[in-house]
Amino acid sequence: MERRDIGTGRVGADPVAIPAVAGHVRFRAESEPGLDSLSRRWQATYSHGQNWSRFGIAIDLSRHTCTITRTPETDYAALLRELAGKPADSLTPIPPPSRRVDSLTFDMDIIGLKMPRVRAGATGPAGDWLVVQAYLPGSTESFLLGVSSRLAAGEIVVSRPEAGPAIVHTLSQVFG
Repeated sequence: MERRDIGTGRVGADPVAIPAVAGHVRFRAESEPGLDSLSRRWQATYSHGQNWSRFGIAIDLSRHTCTITRTPETDYAALLRELAGKPADSLTPIPPPSRRVDSLTFDMDIIGLKMPRVRAGATGPAGDWLVVQAYLPGSTESFLLGVSSRLAAGEIVVSRPEAGPAIVHTLSQVFG
């Protein structure tokens, strides 16, 4: 069956593809089994060239929190560069974080469960994405985090470009 991208009208197999833009990082996300239906975990892998970066994601729907956990001995520079809108293989340095932590917990709002992967503001059929808006600690700035267990995929989206530097700086505490 032929499908059309809602936002662009392009015909293709992925009807709701979001183009790669600055402040948008895609990664693989393998679901980890859990006993509680309100708490979900994934092991995420961001690939860049021949290398990769691995990190954990835990979303607690009952507490409205999202936790990102670093994996020891992983280089996150390419992920941070792409999130900052630079090519992953760019040599542009990312400023070092003010402090480093093994995990960082964000307050969050649930944007939707069983959502389609569509451009903001567009409508589409039900899907299998869990999308949350994660707020930076002590700030009103936020980023979107979407995860699909069925597709083993995830993405971080900076929806407001002016928020990008604050988001990259905060995430560098875990990814720095």
